[in-house]
Amino acid sequence: MKLVRIISSVLVAALVVTLVLLFLRRDHRIEPFVDLRFVRVRIQDAAVDREVVKAELAEYGTELVPALRAELHKGTWRRNKLWLWAVRYSPQFMHSRNVQMDWDQDARAGWSALTLGRLGNHATSTIPDLQALANSGRRAANLAQVALAMIQSNDATVQSNAIAALTGSSQSRRDEFAWYANELWPKRPEVLDGPLRDTDATVRSRALSALCSYGTIASNAAPVLLEMLSDPSPIVRPPAALALGLVAPEHGATAVAVMLDQLRTNFAWTGADAHILFQALGPVATAAVPTLEAELVDPKMAMFHGDAAGALWRITGRATPQVITGLSTGVRIGVQYTQLRCLRILREIGPPAAAVPILNSYTNHPRILIRKLAHEALDSIRATSAK
Repeated sequence: MKLVRIISSVLVAALVVTLVLLFLRRDHRIEPFVDLRFVRVRIQDAAVDREVVKAELAEYGTELVPALRAELHKGTWRRNKLWLWAVRYSPQFMHSRNVQMDWDQDARAGWSALTLGRLGNHATSTIPDLQALANSGRRAANLAQVALAMIQSNDATVQSNAIAALTGSSQSRRDEFAWYANELWPKRPEVLDGPLRDTDATVRSRALSALCSYGTIASNAAPVLLEMLSDPSPIVRPPAALALGLVAPEHGATAVAVMLDQLRTNFAWTGADAHILFQALGPVATAAVPTLEAELVDPKMAMFHGDAAGALWRITGRATPQVITGLSTGVRIGVQYTQLRCLRILREIGPPAAAVPILNSYTNHPRILIRKLAHEALDSIRATSAK
C-alpha cells in the first residue's frame, strides 16, 4: 500500500508540473473571457458584460480561436482510469483539489464555448470540438449547445433543435437557452413565450432578463408581463417589472410602482433591476426619487451609489454634487455593468472637474469599451468646459 501511495503521488506531481508548463504556454488573452471565477484575472479586468465581450472580440477575437478550442479539451485527462486510480489512493487534500480543478475547468470550458459561439462564422472550424463537448455530459455541455446554435445560425436543423430546447425536458438546458435567447434570435422575441410560462422560476427569470434586451419589439409580451408582476416567486417579480417598463413603456408607471414595492418587500432579489428601470423611464419614475436620495446618502449602499445617482440624473436632469460623487463611486467600485452605465451617464451630463481624475485613470483600462467610454466622457467634459 505504501508503494502504491508513492507511485500515485509521483504521478500527481508529474501531472502538476505538466500543467504548469502548459499554463506558461497558453494564450493569456483568453483569461478575461473564460476565467469568470476570477482565479487568474481580477474581476475588474474580466470581460463580463456582453457589450464588453463584443468590443474585445471585434478587435482580436479570431486570434483567440486556437486557444479557446484547446480550452474545450483541457481537464479531460482527469477522467481517465489511470488518473482516477491515482486520485483514489492519494491523500485527501489531493482528492479535494482534483474535484475543485475539475469544477473550475468545466466552467472555463463552458465560457470558452460561449466565446466561440459569439464569434459566429469565425469559429466554424471548432464545430466538431463543440459537438464533442455538447455530447460529453459535462456541466459545460449546455453552453456548448448554445454556442453551436450561435455559429450555425443558418442551419435549419440546429435552429429547430435550439428552439425546442427552450421548452425541453432539461431544466438546465431551458435555462441556458432562455438566458441567451436575444443573442441567438435577436429579432424573434416570441421564442420566449414558452420560457416566460415555464414551471421553473429560474427559467422564467432568465427569460425575463433576455426579453429586456429586445426593447419595444417585444411589446406583445405586455399582457403576460402584467400577470407576472404577481408571480409567486421572489426572483421573478423584479425582472417582470423591469421587462414591462422596457418593452411596454406605456405601462411605465405600473412598473415603477411594483418595483418600489419590491424594494420594500423583496430587496434581496431586486438587485440592479430597479435602477435600470428608473434610469430607462426617466421622469416617469419620479415616485422613486425619495428612495434614490435616501440610498445615495447611505454608506451601506455604496455599491449602488452609481446606479442610484444615474437614476436621479435621468429623472430630474439635475447634476448635483451628490449625483456626480455617486457616479464617480459607481465607476470606481461598481461591477462592470454599473461602470458602463455610469460612464455613459457621465458622458451625457458633461460632469464637473471633480470626476475627471477618476475618468483619466479609466482611459488606460484593459477593456476596450471601458477605455472608449472614459475617453468619450472626458471629451464631453472638455466640450462643456469650452463653452
